[in-house]
Amino acid sequence: MEFNFGEVLETNYTYNFKTEDDESLGANLFSIKVRLYDDIYDQYPAYARPLNINNKTIPLVGEHVLLIYAPNQYSSNRESGGTSNNWYYISNIALQSAISHNMLPGLSNKLTQTEIDNIEPGVTFDKTVATAPLQPYEGDTITEGRHGNSIRLGSTSNSNENRYHVQPPWVGNNNNDPIIILSNTSTRPANDANKKQLIVENVQTDDSSLYLTSTQKLSEFTLNKSLEKIKPSESDFAKSQFIGVADRVILKAKSDIIVLDSEKSVVINTDELRLGDDAATESMVYGDILARLLTDLISTIRTGTSGGGLISIFDKPTQAKFNKLTKRIQDIKSNHKIK
Repeated sequence: MEFNFGEVLETNYTYNFKTEDDESLGANLFSIKVRLYDDIYDQYPAYARPLNINNKTIPLVGEHVLLIYAPNQYSSNRESGGTSNNWYYISNIALQSAISHNMLPGLSNKLTQTEIDNIEPGVTFDKTVATAPLQPYEGDTITEGRHGNSIRLGSTSNSNENRYHVQPPWVGNNNNDPIIILSNTSTRPANDANKKQLIVENVQTDDSSLYLTSTQKLSEFTLNKSLEKIKPSESDFAKSQFIGVADRVILKAKSDIIVLDSEKSVVINTDELRLGDDAATESMVYGDILARLLTDLISTIRTGTSGGGLISIFDKPTQAKFNKLTKRIQDIKSNHKIK
């Protein structure tokens, strides 16, 4: 078994493995072009595939990868078969300890400073933008992209003020109670001299995020309109919560229904509510006000009218109907409230 290190020279085959001048790499899906550190390979760059094709971190030009030489699709254990191997890259090497990129071009070959300065990581990637890494807590499993997106499989981790650089914004009574946070934001720049600092997800300011809690309170989480009757509030609730935050939230059922199922109540916390169509203009009625209006109307009719020597009096069957109508008016009010 052979291991080596390689500097990434080209990643075009990662994005489009068929080219006009060379279609033989179609079998090397997602491969990158690398220069191995060994002097013998200096003039003969190799192609390396991802070792795990299901879980890939795409390297940038100028980054470095750990390589393993292993069998490929042409290998065979038959006597008549030959040995056929291929280079595979296992992971990027965090030479800069950076989230956004770990470029150090020219390390595998002698290049002038001008040649090094002219090396770009790709066509669209901006190497001047640095992304701050997330603050880890004990036992965390964290997956971070280069661009400010992350998934944290964490837990409640209470500690003293000196334990962590940044304290978690979620609190709980029991250490190790699980929490999952998916965060996507463009506001995670690193701003210190070494492009390094530790930050933590922010449910209020991240571009979009999803929280799956167990017993944690999100003390910084607030709604656009505070809850008045539902207690505890959204920031004090200490049981499991499913919280999604973004500038716009859309739930679409492709072929069946959307169900909001609550043991207690459903609160639609907005100043304007449209049902049926976004162009709806018909106003909804207030049940209590409508009931009072109808009761007053029936009471007025029952008193009869007089004028010009004439008095209108309803007979007993009609009066009985009015009584029944008055009682039934209360039935128009449901448990669903509007403001």
